[in-house]
Amino acid sequence: MRWLLNISILLVSSISVAQITELKTLPDSIQEAYTIYNSGIDSYHQNEFDSAIVRFSRAIDLYPEFAEAYNNRGITKKRTGDYFGAIRDYDFAIQLDSTISIAYNNKATSERIMGDLQKAEENYKKAVYLDSTLFKTYNNMGAMKTEIQDYTGAMADLTKSIEINSLYEYAYNNRGYLYVKLKQYELAIADFDRAIELNLDYGEAYENRGIARELVGDMEKACIDWEKAAELGMDFSYVYLSNDCQEIESE
Repeated sequence: MRWLLNISILLVSSISVAQITELKTLPDSIQEAYTIYNSGIDSYHQNEFDSAIVRFSRAIDLYPEFAEAYNNRGITKKRTGDYFGAIRDYDFAIQLDSTISIAYNNKATSERIMGDLQKAEENYKKAVYLDSTLFKTYNNMGAMKTEIQDYTGAMADLTKSIEINSLYEYAYNNRGYLYVKLKQYELAIADFDRAIELNLDYGEAYENRGIARELVGDMEKACIDWEKAAELGMDFSYVYLSNDCQEIESE
């Protein structure tokens, strides 16, 4: 069975018009850097990652102490698979501003992908030490701990994420997966239900709920979930439909 956990990276937001007005007292090069930085964020949200990297790089050229631009360029490099480059950029961001909590979260996520779980955990902890409201970081720590079978730690982190933000569907999905690992299937289904309630187009949660429903013997509802997940682009759900739902269709 394939389970889907969700890990979040944290993008530093655009500079608002009001903030740009406040920047009028700064040198022209820095004002231009912020303008280009905003256009880089626009490119990122349009999935134009090469363009975003160019724009963030230009902003850094104009303003070498631009920690947020390094963080966002790191995020964009991660999206292109350049994890080493991403980590270098997060390190630059942290060197420029040791209080930039989200850079620690993002660095940890790249380290996790590369298999350095000890460093990842250290940096996730640094992130929440600097900002205890980072519900996405608690979610990320919980997902990582689930994968290494630290179920007690995972439950604490995922529940903390939900306590901070009860509307964060990713944490419900991840805790649902954890409940399945603990063989608490009804609690798992309840968390997947909540994730879907918060996001009706959450394909991963439909696919995972289908698996949980299969484990409690409710194949009819499992197949309904996998059909919905497939409609939402979860290609692997077609495997479940073809392997597990044929008998139901033929009855």
